[in-house]
Amino acid sequence: MEDLRILKRYNLRCIKKILKSKGLTLATAESCTGGELSSSLTSIGGSSDYFVLGMVVYDTLMKIEVLGVPKRVIEESGVYSTDTAFHMAKNVKNISGASIGISTTGEFNGEGYLYYCIYLSDDFFKLGKIDVYGDRVESKHIATKKLHMEILKFITALEFNDYAGRFLPS
Repeated sequence: MEDLRILKRYNLRCIKKILKSKGLTLATAESCTGGELSSSLTSIGGSSDYFVLGMVVYDTLMKIEVLGVPKRVIEESGVYSTDTAFHMAKNVKNISGASIGISTTGEFNGEGYLYYCIYLSDDFFKLGKIDVYGDRVESKHIATKKLHMEILKFITALEFNDYAGRFLPS
C-alpha cells in the first residue's frame, strides 16, 4: 500500500510540474468521485498555480442547469456516458476560464465504472471509461488514482504535440 501512496504522490508532482511548465490550469466537474479528484489535485503545495475550480455536480438537473449539459444528451446517451462527460468537461473549462476541463460521471455499486473526459479543445480531448470493483469508498479512490494516470498521459501528449490539434490520445 505504501508503494501506491508513493506512486500517487509522484504522479501528482509530475502533473504539477508539466502544468506549471506549460502555464496550464485545470478545472473539474465531478459527479461520482464526489470531489475526490479535486481534493487529490490540490493536495500538493502550490496547486493554486494550476487548479482553478472544482465542482461537485451530482444531481442530473444541476448538470443541465449549472453545467449546461444539453438535456437531449442526457436523454439520448444517459447521465453516465462519455457524451455527458464531454459536455461536463467542456463547460467547466468554459465557466472557469481554465486551460483544461476534467469531468467524471458514473456509478460505484460493487462493480462500478466512471466515464471521464479531459478536455483542452474540440480538437484535443480524451474520453474514457474506468472499471472498478469494491465498495463505494474504495472504488472512488481507485478510480481517482487511475484517472491521475490518464491526466498525466494527456498532458504529456500536450508536451510532445505542442497543441497540434491533430493528435487525440486513445
